[in-house]
Amino acid sequence: MELADSFSMTLSAVSQHLSVLREAGLVSLRQEGRQRFYRMNPEPLQQVADWLDFYQPFWTDKLNRLGKHLEETS
Repeated sequence: MELADSFSMTLSAVSQHLSVLREAGLVSLRQEGRQRFYRMNPEPLQQVADWLDFYQPFWTDKLNRLGKHLEETS
């Protein structure tokens, strides 16, 4: 309930979002009695960031060349 109050969505919608995040490994769940505690797991996001960092020089170069070409032709 506490988490749902922070967003303009229903408790059911927040629960569905948390379920998807759990399946993706982005949050973990610890249950104590009737309370559920969620904890973020940023590790999978770091893998995405590493992948993007690898390709950043390639795309930066390509976009810079495209920008130059567009400036020269306009």
